[in-house]
Amino acid sequence: MTLLRDGAVLADDYETLAADDPRLEGDAPLTGALIVPAEAWAAASARAAEGAQIGAWGHAEGAEAAALEAAAAAGAPILKLCFPAYNDGRFFSLARRVRAAGYAGILRAHGPLIPDQAFFAARVGFDEIELPEGMAERAGVENYAQAARAAAGRYQWGFAERGEDAPVSILAARHAERLRRAG
Repeated sequence: MTLLRDGAVLADDYETLAADDPRLEGDAPLTGALIVPAEAWAAASARAAEGAQIGAWGHAEGAEAAALEAAAAAGAPILKLCFPAYNDGRFFSLARRVRAAGYAGILRAHGPLIPDQAFFAARVGFDEIELPEGMAERAGVENYAQAARAAAGRYQWGFAERGEDAPVSILAARHAERLRRAG
């Protein structure tokens, strides 16, 4: 896996545990920085040793999506949203929902994201992109960084970035300019 943040490759400080990992069973305290299945997050975080960081991973559908939203609301330090294909946009919607609800932790996109989607991933609140093995090399890490900076405007109403002033869209900016010229 290749982990990208702000266009740079990072080392992953978290270990992702599979649903069948034996550490998720029993009562032993969990240590370190772990990302566990979303549906196991509440039980795992209750067993966290002092200083442990327990995040959640899951898909943007059904019970897993609800469990991810619950982990976000409870303050999980990281959410890893997994998606099966680059054309599955549900993870964008889920990311936007958890950010709108006030989630301030790390939001990681995991899956075959293409460079053109890097900007949109950042727009909806993703901090990091975790790509399958070989994908960053095929597409080029520099292309992800460039794409993340490529689009400066937005057509959608109401999608201002945090701390941004109006106008919030290209259409609103054009309208304001027409009014200024006419006035």
